[in-house]
Amino acid sequence: RASLLAWLARTRYLRGRYRDALKEGVAALATALAAGDPRSEGEVLNTLAMSQIVLADFDEGIARMRRAIQIAHEDEDIDGLGNAYSNLADTLSLIGRSDEALKTAHAGLAAIARPGTRMRDHMFATIADVSFEIGDWTAARSYLDQAATHPGGRQLIFRRLCEAELCLGVGDASRAAQALEEIEPLVARSSEPQFIGSFGTLLAESRRRGYDLAG
Repeated sequence: RASLLAWLARTRYLRGRYRDALKEGVAALATALAAGDPRSEGEVLNTLAMSQIVLADFDEGIARMRRAIQIAHEDEDIDGLGNAYSNLADTLSLIGRSDEALKTAHAGLAAIARPGTRMRDHMFATIADVSFEIGDWTAARSYLDQAATHPGGRQLIFRRLCEAELCLGVGDASRAAQALEEIEPLVARSSEPQFIGSFGTLLAESRRRGYDLAG
């Protein structure tokens, strides 16, 4: 039950329903604590933290994410650790604290240094994404090239969105278009605004670069 409620709260967040995520998260956290389930507790704290940060409750949100990181460390939960570091970096970048976001992403990479893992590749892409935002496009390319391409799902969408954004930035429109074309079927099946919005924005810019103004 704790695990299911934790995921319910996360799906609310991923669909942009931040206040609903907080409401569901409070119930999920109580259940996780009652069950003595640290993995679900960390998952819920991660969701609550992101929701609070994007709703401008910065201090408590960041504190909760730090607690989620601590729980993942104690539980030796590599996926949970990587998710917490990556999500903290992402939300810090969203609120304009980019330098802190980059330091957080690097700390996350060091914490999950096991080669060849999905989460390590995701952290490479996170560092590339934040590096792009602060204008260090050389670092963005370096880290993005270290992120292995996974066969499908959210990992592939995120990797290709980063690729398209960077390629458009440096004027490689054809490579950007190729990256977007590859993930279009995946995005069409997604219900996450973070992917749908980014994809639509980048696709429109890609078509504008090709003088397809109607497109």
